[in-house]
Parts: sequence; C-alpha cells; structure tokens
Amino acid sequence: MMQRGMFLAIAGLLAATVAGLGQARADFELIYEPTPFNGLAATPGTFVYSAAFNTQLDTGTGQPAESLIPGSFVTLYDFPGLLTSRLNDGFASIFSLTQQNVGVNPAFTAAPDSATLPNFTLTYTGPTLTTNTLFTNVFTLTSSLTGTAPGSGFFGGQDVKATGPSAGSPLGSVGRITQPSAAVPEPASLAMLTLGLAAAGFVARSGRRTQA
Repeated sequence: MMQRGMFLAIAGLLAATVAGLGQARADFELIYEPTPFNGLAATPGTFVYSAAFNTQLDTGTGQPAESLIPGSFVTLYDFPGLLTSRLNDGFASIFSLTQQNVGVNPAFTAAPDSATLPNFTLTYTGPTLTTNTLFTNVFTLTSSLTGTAPGSGFFGGQDVKATGPSAGSPLGSVGRITQPSAAVPEPASLAMLTLGLAAAGFVARSGRRTQA
C-alpha cells in the first residue's frame, strides 16, 4: 500500500512538472500579412511578415510573465521559391534579418527543417519589452511561387521568462504559418490542359497504329 502511495505521489509530481513545462512557451511569433500595403492586396509572389510579442501576467506576482530582450528571435523555416529578401524600412534599428539553410531553433524545441530550403531568422535588438507589441510589416520575401498555402510552413520563436526563480531563462515554441505554393490553375486553363493531354494521347496512339 505504501509503495502504491509513493508511486501515485511520484506520478503526480511528474504530471505537475510536465504541465508546468507545457505552459512555458514563447509568445514572440510571426504573422503572415496578406494585405500589407495600405489595405491593398500584395503583388503575386510577395510575402510580408509581421512580428508580435504577447505577454500574460504571472498569476503569482501580477507582473508580465515574459520579456522580449535583445537576442530574442523568430525563425521562418523553409521558404520555397525564394527570389529576394528585405528588412522593411524603419526596422533596422531594432531587428536584424539573417538567412541560413539550417534554421536557428528556439530553446527546447525545433520545427521540421529541410537543409536545402532557405530559413530566415528575425532577431530583436531593441530595448527590453514587457508589454504586448505588434511590429507590422517587418520583412518582405518574394517567391517564384505566386500561390499561398495557409498553415503549410513553420516558425519558431524565443523570448525569456520575466518572473520567478527562472527569470531570464529562454522560452521557445513552434507554430504554423502561411508559405508560398504553386498557383492553382484556373478552370479554363485546367480545361485547356486536359484537352491538350487528350490530343497528345490521340496523336501517340495514331502513331503506334500507323507503325503497326
């Protein structure tokens, strides 16, 4: 009976630990902006990303639970069809944008990452923040692919814990985000393609009959 009680106590402690870890996640994230230019739709093949820092209050102290400090970052993984990249005007003083094929991963977690597609890491270099902040239209990427695939890509973010004995320790998390994709053919284009394939098949069959 005592052994069973010890087992339940240990199991409860492990469950509480896992639950605590599950709540510890970074709230520095990327947002895809489909209409970045004064409400006008983006040019096909243009992808603009914003960044958001969202903090919650620590239930024990009432203070912000997270901080955005210099060195906090978000990585956009595996951007397909890359043509150009640009950190948008006005953000050079508080962000840097770097490109690499193997992404910079947040603490304790990582997203699926192909070593052959480019990743982009947006690193915060401004003053420490503890209030919700939205950075709109931070960087622009252009792609040879003009369609969009909502939720097809991954990003990983990292900031730091602001309160308690582990204040200053990194918090990391991974989320989904819109990426480029091949454009879906219009119905008329699809019909022409189908007709063309059928004609090619007819010609090939006719050629075989002639040779026979």
